[in-house]
Amino acid sequence: LELELELELELELELELELELELELELELELELELELELELELELELELELELELELELELELELELELELELELELELELELELELELELELELELELELEFVEGLFDLNELLLMHVLQPADQKEQHFANMMDKAENRHFPVFEKVLKDHGKDFLVGNQLSRADVQLLEVILMAEEYKPDILAKFPLLQSFKARMSAIPNIKKFLQPGSQRKPLADKNAVAKVMKIFY
Repeated sequence: LELELELELELELELELELELELELELELELELELELELELELELELELELELELELELELELELELELELELELELELELELELELELELELELELELELEFVEGLFDLNELLLMHVLQPADQKEQHFANMMDKAENRHFPVFEKVLKDHGKDFLVGNQLSRADVQLLEVILMAEEYKPDILAKFPLLQSFKARMSAIPNIKKFLQPGSQRKPLADKNAVAKVMKIFY
């Protein structure tokens, strides 16, 4: 009986040991499973991080592309604006040239009258003088007075010295030789004449002793008439 009891005890102990071993194995398995889960979680986190990095890179690329497009658009707009400005300047220059030619051509008629007055026959001089002064005081000078008043600048075209300014000054000086107070009704033309006459080269030309020719006298007229008639 004692032996049987001992055997039974041994068996029970063995069973307990087996149970303990099984429990240990189960615990090990659980630990392994937990480790696997942790690894899986780590992998998932890594994947998420990779995805986030990819998204960030994509966003950066998109931003770079947007910036490039914006820069391209800005450059295109700048070029367009530059071209528009160039075209505007060209148009302004063309208009100024056209205006200058109009002024010069407009003054040519009066200039010719002033030049030809000394060559008029004695019986036509009075009529020619009246016609010449009428055109100067009632046609040409009022136009240029208005031009200076309207744009408020120092010169006729483009606010810089041009052929039209020189031509107008020449006509004014010639007209004043025949009628010194011809600009009495034109204050802006008086100021224009003063400004133009103060330009160094013109001032030098207007000084006594320069190459400027005086109004033709009777002897000079007689010589011209003899040559051409």
